[in-house]
Amino acid sequence: MIAPPSGVVKINVDVALSKNTSTASAVAIARDEDDRFMGASALVLRGIVDPEVVESIACRKGMALALDLRADSFRLASDCLNIVKSIQ
Repeated sequence: MIAPPSGVVKINVDVALSKNTSTASAVAIARDEDDRFMGASALVLRGIVDPEVVESIACRKGMALALDLRADSFRLASDCLNIVKSIQ
C-alpha cells in the first residue's frame, strides 16, 4: 500500500463478481497515513454482471464513506482505469 500524505485519508475500493450467480459485492476501506483502519463499507448487489458498473458503485460507496468519516481530504484508489478516467 502506498500511504497518503499526512492528514489525507486513503480509501481503497474493490469489487468481486460471482461466476455462478448474478451477484456482486462492492467494498470500500479507509485508512490513515499510518495505515490505521478508519472504517469500511460493503454492499452486496444482485442482478448486476458488468464489472465497471459495480466498480463505479464501489467508488460511490468510497465517497460516501469519506463523508461518513468527515474526511476533509481523501484519496480514492481503484484498479479500474476506465472508471478512474471517467471520474477525473
